[in-house]
Amino acid sequence: AENFFILGSIQSINLLLPLVLTPYLIRVLGLLNFGKITFSVAIINIFGLLIDYGFNLTGTKEIALNKNNNEALGKIVSGILTTKFFLMLFTFLLLNIGLLTPFLSENKELFLLSFFICIGQSMNPGWIFQGLEKMRQFALVNVVFKISYMVFIFVFIREPKDYLYVNALFGLSILFTGIVSIILLRTKFNIRFTPASFAVVGSYLKKSFYYFISGFFVNISGYAGSAILGIFTNYRIVGLYGIVEKILQLVRQLLIIYSQVLYPAACRKANESVQAYTSFMKKAFTPFFIFYFLICACIFIFAPEIAWYFNKTD
Repeated sequence: AENFFILGSIQSINLLLPLVLTPYLIRVLGLLNFGKITFSVAIINIFGLLIDYGFNLTGTKEIALNKNNNEALGKIVSGILTTKFFLMLFTFLLLNIGLLTPFLSENKELFLLSFFICIGQSMNPGWIFQGLEKMRQFALVNVVFKISYMVFIFVFIREPKDYLYVNALFGLSILFTGIVSIILLRTKFNIRFTPASFAVVGSYLKKSFYYFISGFFVNISGYAGSAILGIFTNYRIVGLYGIVEKILQLVRQLLIIYSQVLYPAACRKANESVQAYTSFMKKAFTPFFIFYFLICACIFIFAPEIAWYFNKTD
């Protein structure tokens, strides 16, 4: 319950950001530039799935099962963060190859600045705190930098040409959250990070491969809509679709909270027995399903009013 509340606090900021910023960005930047931002984020988030490589599952599980062994924790953290660093370099190479095409090169500066999101994602240690079930410290750091991002948007994004910097500001907030959180892991939890060898990196790539494949094709559907529309239509249509996507992302955040809170405990229950795991999931799932169903029903009923809030001119 404590972890759900803390994660809920983190995600509440993630919920508030699009509620506050999306109408502002559409009004200041225009629907066309908002569509460009939405398209670039969709492409960058697909790269982000490659950087995550399923470690939000395998890494969290290993941390949860070794939470009282600092030496093992240090090896796990070092191995996964080093692997994510190399995956980030690989995605940067892929991005630069993509920018050689005429279609992407016309927004080259926007894509390069948006890559700060991938850099930040490679250093994001949320999965470590999740496995340790010590989300309070990470929550505080995350909230501080997310609020800072929101303030910087209102301060620096004042005219249409500023659309170039929206994604960069978001990426920098993730990056600084990661840096401060890693320092916190060293000072408060005595978890040391040392670069891992290529052999260790290879073992983690092999170990998490099937988690990555499964997660990639499940999660890519969340970004494919904007990417496909950006390729085959125009940025104004991407902007309109992006508004709907923002609304749905707000609701999906509740699923993220639910899965992140339950996953470490579920790993330990499954390690005990099938019966312990089944009993635990029955108790945890039923009330959440009822709660979530009611929220989805409200979204369905009040869809026109919600859409109008985000874009009052169309």
